[in-house]
Amino acid sequence: MLGFVIGLIIFVSILIVISVLAQNSKGGAGGPMGGGATSQVFGVSRSGDILEKTTWTLVIILVVLCLSTSFLVDKNGVNENGVPNSVNIDKAIEAGAGAGAGIQQSQPAAKADTTKK
Repeated sequence: MLGFVIGLIIFVSILIVISVLAQNSKGGAGGPMGGGATSQVFGVSRSGDILEKTTWTLVIILVVLCLSTSFLVDKNGVNENGVPNSVNIDKAIEAGAGAGAGIQQSQPAAKADTTKK
C-alpha cells in the first residue's frame, strides 16, 4: 500500500510540473520584451484560471498523500529508545560483531588528585 501511495505522489508531482509549465506568465521579464503580447495575439484568457485551479488542486492532493504516508509507515521498527531498528544491526549482533564482541572493556581511568596539599 505504501508503494502505491508513493507512486501516486510521483505521478501527482509530474502533473504539477506540467501544469505549472503550461501556465501563462503574469508578467516578469517577458513583459517589457514583448512577451505580454503573445497572450493577446493567441487569445488565451480563461485557460489560466483552469490551470491555476488544477495546480492548486494537485498541490492539495500532494500534501494529503505525503501526510498519509506517515500513517502507512511501519512504526513497529522502533526500539524503546525511539531509535529505528536496522536489518544491518540485527545481522551484526547475530554475527557476534555487535555489543562489543571481541573488544575488551577498559576500566575508566582513575581521576588524578589535583588538589594542592
